[in-house]
Amino acid sequence: MEQASQGKPTKSEKTRERILDAAARTFREKGYASTRLSDIAAAADTQAGSLYYHFDSRNQLLDEVLERGITRVFEAVREGVEGLPSDASGRERLLVAIQAHLGFVLQQDDYASANIRLFGQTPEAIRRRHTRKHRVYAAYWKGLLESAQAEGEIRADVDLSLARLSLFGMMNWSLEWYDPSRLGIGDLARNMCDTLLDGIA
Repeated sequence: MEQASQGKPTKSEKTRERILDAAARTFREKGYASTRLSDIAAAADTQAGSLYYHFDSRNQLLDEVLERGITRVFEAVREGVEGLPSDASGRERLLVAIQAHLGFVLQQDDYASANIRLFGQTPEAIRRRHTRKHRVYAAYWKGLLESAQAEGEIRADVDLSLARLSLFGMMNWSLEWYDPSRLGIGDLARNMCDTLLDGIA
């Protein structure tokens, strides 16, 4: 059996990672229904039959892509917020969280953007397995909104569940229209934060 030396990944582990990266990119670009194993194999520069050495099925690939997607974006957001000073305002925490989410989804990670685009297309059994993780991520954002509301940044009569859904709609829909030549991630995040907290009136 091939073993890693001093923590270095084995050839098999590198191949598995290359396949997963190719799967995330292909699922993101083509969607679940239109992605075939042969498409993923071509993107990974390997044969379709070779995929079965590492993964049992297309659904197992999808499952791992979704897992990495929600985990990575959650870690990026939490790391950004936790890096702020302890006296940061609710608005500052929300702005950093929005920027981290947008930056990861729009610039850095095929897994996170694939998760957003694919979640509603996936088979019911896979979607059920990942719903809990999405709820945990949503609960983290609910906490950020509750802190902002407690500090007076959000009116007391605002439904925070609707506010969170509106914010996620803005952030995740940007995958379909964002043009980095027109607007930087920081400016986009500030615009969304201002829209959420101040409105457009």
